[in-house]
Amino acid sequence: MVSSCKSIKSRKESEVMEQLEKQILDISQNVLELTVQAVRLVQNKDIDKLNELLVNRDRAINILNALHENLQLYPNKERVNIVNSKLSQIVSRINQYDEIITECLEHQKKLNQTELATTHRGKQGLQGYNLNNLKG
Repeated sequence: MVSSCKSIKSRKESEVMEQLEKQILDISQNVLELTVQAVRLVQNKDIDKLNELLVNRDRAINILNALHENLQLYPNKERVNIVNSKLSQIVSRINQYDEIITECLEHQKKLNQTELATTHRGKQGLQGYNLNNLKG
């Protein structure tokens, strides 16, 4: 009877572990897909949609972190390590795309700063011609 109970408990634990593993890998894959979409948006300079997408990606990452914390509690460390290895590979790819996103945003920031400075200098140059600025 005790052996039967241990077997049932072990089976249930294995099923829960499988579900958790599937959820972690599915969500990490979704985060990767969201990141690829973010690269496209930043390259197309669609910053508003990019911001929305990154908010959703952050939510998915938070869920993934919570699931990953639960995974670490399982006694089958060999299986946990396998999942961690798969997750690490996906996270590595996500980080590569994140670097592209960061580079694109930095480039856009520099362009915006240059444009702003040019506009400001142009405005200052025109102030001498604005008769409304004369003190009477």
